[in-house]
Amino acid sequence: MLAVNCVLYLHRLLKNRDKLCLLVRKIKAMNPRVVTLAEREANHNHPIFQSRFTEAMSYYAAVFESLEVTLPPNSRERIEVEQVWFGRENANIVAAEGENRKERHERYRSWEVMMRSAGFRNVALSPYSLSKP
Repeated sequence: MLAVNCVLYLHRLLKNRDKLCLLVRKIKAMNPRVVTLAEREANHNHPIFQSRFTEAMSYYAAVFESLEVTLPPNSRERIEVEQVWFGRENANIVAAEGENRKERHERYRSWEVMMRSAGFRNVALSPYSLSKP
């Protein structure tokens, strides 16, 4: 039995949608029992800078606000997460163009369409899974 876990990776392949679709079809051809796909729920793949910038501001404002609640302002961990992880990612989304832009998140609906076109289907979570905190 094969399970394929795609967590926070496939968005980096969105710069060449044909190759990404080919990969998804190859995964389907391996006949996995389950495939999980976890990506950020944001539209950071828009070709127009202003749209990407606005989306990134909204998305990362929520991320940084959640860090503000969970980590002290001057903690080493918070500074590292803000600057090294989310800061670089955000800078790539809004400042990089063309092939230089690695971070290209898309909304759930876009991923759903791509997965369905490759032959996958959604499976509902069990009531037991949904009841867990």
